[in-house]
Amino acid sequence: MPFEEVTRKEIFDTVEKYTGDDSLDIGAGCFRTDCLTLDKSDIGCSYTGDIRAMFAPVYNKDVPRSLKKIKSFSFKFIQMQHIVEHIEWIYQQSMFNWIYGILKYDGILFVETPNVDYILKQYLSFTSALAKQHPDISSEDPDANIKWLNSKLYSGCSTNKVKDGCVDGDFHLCMYNNDWLMTILLDTGFKHIKINAEETLSCLAYKEWSR
Repeated sequence: MPFEEVTRKEIFDTVEKYTGDDSLDIGAGCFRTDCLTLDKSDIGCSYTGDIRAMFAPVYNKDVPRSLKKIKSFSFKFIQMQHIVEHIEWIYQQSMFNWIYGILKYDGILFVETPNVDYILKQYLSFTSALAKQHPDISSEDPDANIKWLNSKLYSGCSTNKVKDGCVDGDFHLCMYNNDWLMTILLDTGFKHIKINAEETLSCLAYKEWSR
């Protein structure tokens, strides 16, 4: 069987085992000190640059020097926690192909991303309590439900306040449900997936997997 449903705890028990110079955290900034880090703007990271330069033609005209140092088969473990939704949906397959290529044989990818099926289910059974999850939305607003849905689908931060004509968020550009995440990972070449599909999708994708 190419996938199995597991608990969130089972996934994170595995994640916690991977540290060191053959483990890479993408997108969390330089806060982790137990593994290598990659972020598009944090100069304190092991690698600095927008990963889209590695697989998206419109971005790869000038690949950051730091990212050029990343070679094929470099990492035993890669973590992408709430990152993939910030990459345009048309580049998702290319992104996973790149990730697959820099993983070592028997490498593991950890992905966590919002579960659009859960969000839509909540929307369809909307209550005023849900509006309170987002600080810019009043539960008394007659349009609170659609505003909440937009905040969940498109917001990349806890607020969407406009500052000098710009919004202070890094927006969601792709949303996954359980089936599409498993399909794209299997199409990439991952041999087995352990997944937990709740409010968020949490999964481990194994490049080569054996019991």
